[in-house]
Amino acid sequence: MSQDQYQKGLGTIRSFADATLRDRGIAAQSVQLAEQGPKRDANLSISANGKTQAEVFSYDEVTDSGEAIDAPTAAKVRRLVSNFIPDNP
Repeated sequence: MSQDQYQKGLGTIRSFADATLRDRGIAAQSVQLAEQGPKRDANLSISANGKTQAEVFSYDEVTDSGEAIDAPTAAKVRRLVSNFIPDNP
């Protein structure tokens, strides 16, 4: 896979995270997606509602999302965002 496909994947995952937060009405103070380590995994870190949560995406997950986010990667983003949804009493 090309570097371009990897960069597109990072953008797709970031855009999906932003949209998911917006759709759930969560105002994030920080959303960061950065390459990490020799295997070129990507770390998505979100801070909102006084807490921070992170999820790691493999190089393959990132490049597979270059054209459009795939279902397993979308599910990981949704699980991460769900940590910020307040519990209903």
